[in-house]
Amino acid sequence: MKKLSMLVALILCVTVGGVYATWNYAEGKTSAEKYFDDSTIITASTSATAKGTITVDTSNLNIIIDDTNGDYKGELIIDDADYVTVNFTPNVGASNDVATNGIRMQWSLSTTDDYKYNSADIFTVETTVQQRATAEKTFTITGAELKDLISLNALSLPTKADYDAFKQALHSGSIKISVSEVE
Repeated sequence: MKKLSMLVALILCVTVGGVYATWNYAEGKTSAEKYFDDSTIITASTSATAKGTITVDTSNLNIIIDDTNGDYKGELIIDDADYVTVNFTPNVGASNDVATNGIRMQWSLSTTDDYKYNSADIFTVETTVQQRATAEKTFTITGAELKDLISLNALSLPTKADYDAFKQALHSGSIKISVSEVE
């Protein structure tokens, strides 16, 4: 019996000691890593704003239709010294290159629709696009250049009534200059 009681005592010690040995406490240091690939976002960019503004000043240009020799036939007069000034002003946000040097521009002439007298076009204009060679902020188009691109179609105004009808037709349309950036 003595042996049996000792055996039971030893089993009890092993059982109680084993229970104490399996207790775990969460007191150690911990760490984790996660990259922000799914969370790092840059807001969308837009190019809705133009690089700048192009303005065209025609205040130094006169296109005159005159009867210089008294034959009641119109002659087109554009003085070589007259000119059109084109200016480019960069917008805020334009690249340093554009802000410093401007843009390469092109221009062309046209007439408004139905710019006619007695069912005939008043002017013939060369509509070929004229490209500037380099980027710039300002350039001029001379009267001499325009004279080569604009011509007055045959025009005879033998009476005052013809003159009045032509004047009304002349002011019902226009020659247009279009300036844009070279693509």
